[in-house]
Amino acid sequence: MKRAERLNPAALRTMHQGELDSYAALSGDLNPIHGDHAQAVKAGHPGVICHGMLSMTDIGHWLIGEMKGRRLITISCRFAAPMSVGTRLTVSGVCTAQRTDDGDGIAVDGIAIDFVAKEAEGEIRVTGRAVFV
Repeated sequence: MKRAERLNPAALRTMHQGELDSYAALSGDLNPIHGDHAQAVKAGHPGVICHGMLSMTDIGHWLIGEMKGRRLITISCRFAAPMSVGTRLTVSGVCTAQRTDDGDGIAVDGIAIDFVAKEAEGEIRVTGRAVFV
């Protein structure tokens, strides 16, 4: 792998209320800002907002697809801004070589991916890093 190799960007699914409701039921995250417009507005949002971790399921799926044959060691993220229902993110990333721990305490050469997910208008919603060996 070349240093600072760019991964293929991908458009993720559009988040609809049905996905939020299903995710809330499965995850136990029943915070009303994810399902009740009035409660979301009361909390300072323009309306219902998506679960950040639901967007991470899509980002994780993209990362694993891009890194076929490698094992994910760590992933971290920062939710830079809330996402309204109807948001569709585009994720992109850059790979760099990195010396890392394989999860069993053994130092190995790994690949770090710094990723960014933006909405259509270009506003960054999620940033993070994943490490594969």
